[in-house]
Amino acid sequence: MEGLRDVMGTLWFKVGCSVASVVLGYVIVKRLTRREKKIAPKDTVILYQIGRGPKAPSISPFPLKLETYLRMAKIPYENDHTGKFSSKGKTPWMEYNGVVVADSQFCIEYLNKERGIDLNAHLTAEQKAIARAFQKMTEENLYWTMCYVTFGDDLTALYRVIPYKGLVRWLLSRLIRRNIQQEMWGHGIGRHAKDDILHIGFNDLNSLSDFLGCLDQNCSAVVEALAYFQREKKIAPKDTVILYQIGRGPKAPSISPFPLKLETYLRMAKIPYENDHTGKFSSKGKTPWMEYNGVVVADSQFCIEYLNKERGIDLNAHLTAEQKAIARAFQKMTEENLYWTMCYVTFGDDLTALYRVIPYKGLVRWLLSRLIRRNIQQEMWGHGIGRHAKDDILHIGFNDLNSLSDFLGQKPFLMGDEPCETDCAIFGMLAQVVWHMPNSPHEKWIKEEFPNLTEYCYRMKERFWPDWDENITEPERKKME
Repeated sequence: MEGLRDVMGTLWFKVGCSVASVVLGYVIVKRLTRREKKIAPKDTVILYQIGRGPKAPSISPFPLKLETYLRMAKIPYENDHTGKFSSKGKTPWMEYNGVVVADSQFCIEYLNKERGIDLNAHLTAEQKAIARAFQKMTEENLYWTMCYVTFGDDLTALYRVIPYKGLVRWLLSRLIRRNIQQEMWGHGIGRHAKDDILHIGFNDLNSLSDFLGCLDQNCSAVVEALAYFQREKKIAPKDTVILYQIGRGPKAPSISPFPLKLETYLRMAKIPYENDHTGKFSSKGKTPWMEYNGVVVADSQFCIEYLNKERGIDLNAHLTAEQKAIARAFQKMTEENLYWTMCYVTFGDDLTALYRVIPYKGLVRWLLSRLIRRNIQQEMWGHGIGRHAKDDILHIGFNDLNSLSDFLGQKPFLMGDEPCETDCAIFGMLAQVVWHMPNSPHEKWIKEEFPNLTEYCYRMKERFWPDWDENITEPERKKME
């Protein structure tokens, strides 16, 4: 027995077990997905999805979303529960009259077009815009907080929905968890602390509840700053923010939407601050972040919420609960959906736009641009948007801008005559399109299709950035020439 223990404790034995586990997992997946081609009657959808769940028809929100749509639209369909994934490595997907479509939303849009369906016909343009914003907040933000809970250290919830037992369940649960955690890191939410992620999920549910008219006054959330970074400490006066961000941009004060969002908030809230442009990243590997009275906070939104709490600030005090919910939905649509379509364009095959904002030349610029592109593309794959075709990604971006434009209408600011906290986020994002994405599809759209978004950016600039020209690098370059 002692000899057996010695063998089992060796590195080679552990490596062998790991390899055997991977091989067994592969064999299991291949056997589960092997099947003959399914044939359906004309005009009938073949819906490929994973098996049924124990308490709901699916253990994933997206197959249930698509199957509910098919029922709502009264489209005949047949299920295929053999578990085969699409070419994008996702589920659900469908086949309709010989055409294969992947991604639940693309399936819905394809069927709407092919069958002349409009389940939103009774809504105004503004109502459609609000509906899209809430959908993107739910699918691109709330969803990932749910993944964190389901695929975390405690796999009890996952065990309940995997229809297998013993070793197969153990292997599948860990393979799924590893994949989801990698995607969460790529998305960005996986870099936050547990309390921060739960705080995000609570706020999303709270916004949905407020909009539906079911506000629970007894709920509360806690924001805890846990992001410390090894650095030379910068000293600032009491009650003054040290804002760590990358350098200034050529046409706008930042080449990233999130530092511009946070700095605009500091100006809107009239909070004294000092910039640190040395390029230090937070412990989450992100920028911007801040230090306030000795406390370090990472992530632009957590910085805002921390300062709101510490200083008793509420830039949304003039809004109703319903309006606050709508504002949050548009913010999450912009930051968790539109943003990634902009990344696709900026960090794609053509790096011309990226070259314009990197403050280096020659080999350094060439190397840095490709390192950034590689990292962003990995994050896009983890998020999910990077698995789509170019036209599909641009279609998503166009629809987000269209929704923003429809909701903004002729209002001076997002929610009315006065700006609110969400305007900082919307402005930070759209400013990149207006000033840092020349000749891109996004710039073309807001110039030709949605001019009110451009006008909105100039209003925000005039109100909160009277010193705009002193905070961009382009004038300095012109003087040097």
